[in-house]
Amino acid sequence: MEMVSGKLKNGFEYNIPKERFGKWKMLKLLKGLKNDPTLVVEVVDNLMGDQAEAFIDSMGEDPTVDEVTKAITEIFNNARNDGDEEIKKSSPLPA
Repeated sequence: MEMVSGKLKNGFEYNIPKERFGKWKMLKLLKGLKNDPTLVVEVVDNLMGDQAEAFIDSMGEDPTVDEVTKAITEIFNNARNDGDEEIKKSSPLPA
C-alpha cells in the first residue's frame, strides 16, 4: 500500500494510505467543509484513521475547527508539494 508521509509544522508525523485522499466520501466531505465546518470531524476520522486521536492531540487541548481544518489543508498541501499529481487533482481544498 502506497503511503503519504510527512510532518506538520507542529511536529506531528503522519503516514496515510494514499487511497484515502481520493475516495469519493472524502471528496464530498472536503467540498462540504465550506458550508458545514463540523464535517471536519468526519474528515479527520476518514483521512487519519487510527492516527486521528494523536493528530488532534498534537494541536493541544481542545483545538478549534479552524486549527484542525488548517492542519488538514497542510497535509494536502504537503502531498501536493511532494509532486503527487493524483492528490493535486483530487483535492477541492485551496492550495
